[in-house]
Amino acid sequence: MTENIDLFWSMRSSYSYLALDRIIDIKEKYDVKINIKFVLPLALRHRNYFINMPKSRKNYGKLDNLRIAKYYNIPFKWPDPDPVKFTNGIPDYDQPLAYKVSRMAVLAEKNNKGFDYVKALSRAIWDGKNKNWNDRSFLISLFKSIGLNYEEMEKEVDKNSDMYDEMLSINGGKLEESGHWGVPTLVLRKEPFFGQDRIDIFEWKLKEILEI
Repeated sequence: MTENIDLFWSMRSSYSYLALDRIIDIKEKYDVKINIKFVLPLALRHRNYFINMPKSRKNYGKLDNLRIAKYYNIPFKWPDPDPVKFTNGIPDYDQPLAYKVSRMAVLAEKNNKGFDYVKALSRAIWDGKNKNWNDRSFLISLFKSIGLNYEEMEKEVDKNSDMYDEMLSINGGKLEESGHWGVPTLVLRKEPFFGQDRIDIFEWKLKEILEI
C-alpha cells in the first residue's frame, strides 16, 4: 500500500533546497506519495523570529548552508534577489516576490505540478546559475519547460490572491499542528521530521514502517 507523506516546503528555504535531491531519491525508491504543503517563508509567518534571534545566527546559517552544499556536492549560492526582502536584518512588511512564488507554488500543486515546480524553481533560485532568476522572460521559459504557463498563473494568483494566501495560511497551521514550525518538515503517520539533517532518520523510519 502506498504510504502518504506530507512535505512542508517554503520556496525561500535554503535548507529545503539542500534536501531536495535526497527527498527526490526517497520518492523514487519507495512506494510513497509525497503531498507538498507550501507555506510562506518563516520571515513572513513569524516575523519576530528574525528580529529576536541572536546576531550570530545569520552568519552561522550562511556557513552551514555552504558546507552542507559542499558536502553533498550541490550547486549553491545565496539568491540575488533574495525572495524575502530585509532591511537592516529585519524582514520588510511588503514582500511581493515571496508572495508571488508562494502563491504560484500552491497553484502548481493544484495542477499536480507541485514537485515539478519545486525542482525547477528551487534550483533556479538557489543553484547560483541565474543571477536574475526572477526575470519575467526567464520564468516564462522555465515554467514552459515543466508544462506550466507563467502568464496565466500570474493572472490567476493576482486575481485570487486572498484565496491563495488563505491556503498558505492553512498549510502553515497544519505544519504547526504536526509538531513543528520550520521547513523542510516531512510528516509520516503524524510524526514530524524537521530539517535536511533528519532525512536519513526519516528514511530509516519509513523503511521500518514499510518493513524493508
